[in-house]
Amino acid sequence: MSEAIPITPASQSSIAWRSISLVRRDDFDAIQLGFLQILRGAVVSNRPLANTFTALAEEYRGGARRDIRRIASQLESGVPLPTACEQCPELLDNETILTIRLGVHSGLLVPALDKLIEIQRDRLRNRATKPRVDRFYWISMAIVTLILWSGLMFFIYPTMGKMYEEFGMNLPTKLRLLGSVWNVYSRLWPFVFLALFFFFTIGFAKRWERWLFRNLRRWLGLHTLVQSPPVTLDWIALALRHETPLLASFSTMAKYHYHRDTRRRLLEARNDMELGTPTWDALYNVKLLSATELQFMKSYEDREMQAYFLEKQAQQLRNFQDRRAALRVVLSNPLLTLAFGCFVGLICIAFFEILVSLITSLT
Repeated sequence: MSEAIPITPASQSSIAWRSISLVRRDDFDAIQLGFLQILRGAVVSNRPLANTFTALAEEYRGGARRDIRRIASQLESGVPLPTACEQCPELLDNETILTIRLGVHSGLLVPALDKLIEIQRDRLRNRATKPRVDRFYWISMAIVTLILWSGLMFFIYPTMGKMYEEFGMNLPTKLRLLGSVWNVYSRLWPFVFLALFFFFTIGFAKRWERWLFRNLRRWLGLHTLVQSPPVTLDWIALALRHETPLLASFSTMAKYHYHRDTRRRLLEARNDMELGTPTWDALYNVKLLSATELQFMKSYEDREMQAYFLEKQAQQLRNFQDRRAALRVVLSNPLLTLAFGCFVGLICIAFFEILVSLITSLT
């Protein structure tokens, strides 16, 4: 093993040198990829992780720098790497933290990091082709629409009401409906604009956005509805490829897996294996393997072939989850357009109906 080489942060007189100081800051996926690559390099070359991350922190700004410094401080005080990473969920996603822990426990940290880097590179490579909702555009549209509508309801609606009252006529149905909506909005408008401002702001603070949606999913129980994460199949494939005991891997995953339903299934599968149930049958019984996957695993005894098959299944599961997320985005754009169109159409029809009814009555 090579001799440990110390790393000193690139700073002088408290002024840090950064290679990306004047360009747009990296996003979550790019920061995570850089973190994993530096971690792998430090592990392979036997460099001290605390000093390595202290130096890496100088390359970033804001929350990313604070998180990496926190990890470095934890490592320097003797905290294990997986535990230190768990303290920074805004820097590393659940899949990355779980894989790092499994790699440390099994002695397969470098292969595990290689797999994470490969997944992260694919995610960055394919991100440009994924549809997305332009949040700033829709929030701006909502603000402009609400301001214009408020002007109509403040200055035009009362005048029209007085005109109809003088002629002894009832307001048209659509205008009364618009008035009812306005009465509700006039009581809640501070909260509406506060919500719009909040979602506009977190568009710039991605760390807070990830924290918000991650906790919302947990509070609403939506995280339990997600299909078993592909990282489970990825790790079984890695254990097969490196001839690591599957029972030990299942025990670790059953203890630390972030997906509650998968954690329960792994625990049941591990207990069945301890009672003598074959590995693949135990996974099939808890629905971690499909019937087709079970048949393949039983048909081919070669561990390399089994590992390759499970990796491809995990990749297909990731592609399916990406397509489902893209479908939600694709559907959200026309739905938002339809909602804005219906609201603006109601305003136009209601005020146009006023003119039509007045002209008809006067003639």
